[in-house]
Amino acid sequence: SVDCRPPFGGFHPHAAYHYHTFGRPRFRTDQSPGCRRRLRKARSWDDTTSARFRQARQLAGRVSAWRPLAYGGIGSQPVNGVAIYMEGGGNTAATKAALRQGMDAFLTELKSLAQEKSWHWKLVCCGGRDQAFKRFKNARSTLDATIVVLLVDAENHVNTRPCAHLVARDGWDLAGVPDDDVHLMVQTMEAWIVADPRALEVYYSQNFSGNALPNAINLETVAKAAVASALERATHATQKGPYQKIRHASDLLKKIDPIIVRQRCPSCERLFRVLGKVILEA
Repeated sequence: SVDCRPPFGGFHPHAAYHYHTFGRPRFRTDQSPGCRRRLRKARSWDDTTSARFRQARQLAGRVSAWRPLAYGGIGSQPVNGVAIYMEGGGNTAATKAALRQGMDAFLTELKSLAQEKSWHWKLVCCGGRDQAFKRFKNARSTLDATIVVLLVDAENHVNTRPCAHLVARDGWDLAGVPDDDVHLMVQTMEAWIVADPRALEVYYSQNFSGNALPNAINLETVAKAAVASALERATHATQKGPYQKIRHASDLLKKIDPIIVRQRCPSCERLFRVLGKVILEA
């Protein structure tokens, strides 16, 4: 048999063709050895799937986008935007803006869905997790026509629904908040970053040690401390120096492939799938 294992352990990031969350044909990243990073068109989807997708979009176009009751409104005001309040970005406006730009690039697919409906798109990096929670709660009570989302690190293993996890861990009051509005980076945002080792290799270049990264297919099974330690070992000898969230995360979020991350991090897949569906159906 042919040995198709990738250089960084047992996970092959391009083992299958990929599609847009809602059935559209996607481009996938071709990162074959010796090739420059480029986009390749994925195979077209089957006629049945495409017909269902077109029918759904036509129906959505005929229905007014009224605010769902699940978002705290009274059902009488049309939805006109998405606001995501996320943990991270440090304590200065400049570092928060940098992380926002990186995550904004990573979430381009969702942002495009919102823009196709002429909605506003707002992503706010709040610094600490408590600040993110407070701003999320405040926005829920004031932004009547907006889908308001919380995005924070899980910090440890998750074996329950997002709201229940945060109530148990942080003691936050999430009464009445739908789980579809709450999303976790499990166990930490860095799990999403290490999910695409080839992107890290391109970014850190010489002396990057990709073999130090965890090769688990499901990175959410790897403890937060283990991810941090592996990332430090993989990058400490590079010219950019060891990974630092404030200095490197924004650039890396612009480079990692969301398709690969979604394959290895179920919480990331959930964010794209759930929020995308909410945007499309609102």
